Amino acid sequence: MFSYRILKKSKKSSARTGMIKTPHGTINTPQFMPVGTVGAVKAVHPEELKKIGAEIVLANTYHLYLRPGDRTVKKLGKLHKFMNWHQPILTDSGGYQVFSLSYNGLKRGVAQGEIKPAKITNRGVEFFSHLDGSKHFIGPRESINIQENLGADIIMAFDHCPSTDSNKQEVERALNRTNQWLGQCFKAKTARNQLLAPICQGGIFQDLRSQSISHIIKYKSPVYAIGGVSVGESKEKIYQISKFCADNLPQESARYAMGIGYPEDIVKLISFGMDLFDCVLPTRLARHGVAWVRCEKGRGIELEDISYNYEQIDLAKRKYSSSSEPLDDECDCNFCRNFSKAYLHHLVREKEILGIRILSIHNLRFIFQLIEKIKKNIEKF
Repeated sequence: MFSYRILKKSKKSSARTGMIKTPHGTINTPQFMPVGTVGAVKAVHPEELKKIGAEIVLANTYHLYLRPGDRTVKKLGKLHKFMNWHQPILTDSGGYQVFSLSYNGLKRGVAQGEIKPAKITNRGVEFFSHLDGSKHFIGPRESINIQENLGADIIMAFDHCPSTDSNKQEVERALNRTNQWLGQCFKAKTARNQLLAPICQGGIFQDLRSQSISHIIKYKSPVYAIGGVSVGESKEKIYQISKFCADNLPQESARYAMGIGYPEDIVKLISFGMDLFDCVLPTRLARHGVAWVRCEKGRGIELEDISYNYEQIDLAKRKYSSSSEPLDDECDCNFCRNFSKAYLHHLVREKEILGIRILSIHNLRFIFQLIEKIKKNIEKF
């Protein structure tokens, strides 16, 4: 039911193309997953996602558990029917959010100081909802049960992702807990039509990453994830750890770099042999009036025979108020190509929803177009 197959390996790097088979279709790798935090990619219709190249989306277990509730989603036919998205879906475990969101975020009447830090034990995590302050508990068994109710194709193991400023002893404790929880996740899993993917942890420490890899590969999964990167580390550290993991994880399995979203980072990690990526950046930047566009000088992207520059532009800036130029001459999405920068500047300044939609779709298409070029070049060499 689930499998990964390498189609072509590059002769110039460790990049490769491949296919992940799931019950809801094939994922052609390398591939980027738009993030639908609460069961929707913000401001983008499912049909629009398909048109711009999306093959799989990510939904967030923590948020869907709190609202509308995983049991409600199950009653309504599970995520594919609930979202009207009939291609592959991946759900994260909720582990990262129970830590990060319980510390901050004042929302819907939750007063400052009412949200308490999460309490972690070897059983799991006791946390307080960022929505209303109510107390909850999620451990490995609960996470798997919630994800089975949601019904995604690929579900993630419940893990402990330590903060960036954690020392080695703290990271090692988190890794040991993650390893213990992984076994409990597999014991709790009952659904045969879902793939449970283990997550490599270990922070910036190669010896801990090596320990993690030695443990997770015992479960012989078609997909392994690399967690605990892109949570505040320098690009140098992200690249160093990602390359180490790609070099040491099984070649015959797909590698999922969690939370990677900047174009140059995706390209660099593809060259290391990473296959799957997700990030909120394309749509989050769009909601702040920021777009990725190609330019003569800017951030460099190089892989195989692809070489060009791009920049992040803030369309709220006054310099775009009278520009008749299109957003990006090389973008092939119909959503942005017929609008001037001046018009988009106007929409952003007016906080018009149409502006958010246009920029969200453009930024996502920017990533998909980049990955499509990379695939074609890998297949040429």
